[in-house]
Amino acid sequence: MQALIRAATEKLALASVITVDADEQAAELSRSVGDEISRVILEQRQLEQRFEALISQRGVLKAMPNKTKYKENQKELHEVADQLRNSTKVNPPPAADEGGNPLGVACGCERGRGPNVS
Repeated sequence: MQALIRAATEKLALASVITVDADEQAAELSRSVGDEISRVILEQRQLEQRFEALISQRGVLKAMPNKTKYKENQKELHEVADQLRNSTKVNPPPAADEGGNPLGVACGCERGRGPNVS
């Protein structure tokens, strides 16, 4: 009996060590999201600046007799435009069932029958 109590006490001690402070976790998540937003904004700004530079060059290159550089400019312009378009896409939220549970996530339900009730 004492061994059982000792083992339970050790498990409780371990559980108290691995608990996470909810406020600390929320602050870390907020910092992480803020860093990601800052990174995306910086990347967006760099793409916009590159796009503007290519547009400015396009007029000069179009007037030149050798169209090779103009074609290279057009190709890069399309690539940057695609990158800009993709950088502003927002992923839609995952599909959910009638109960609001994300599809493909176990919820203790039999497929299509609702919660299991005993």
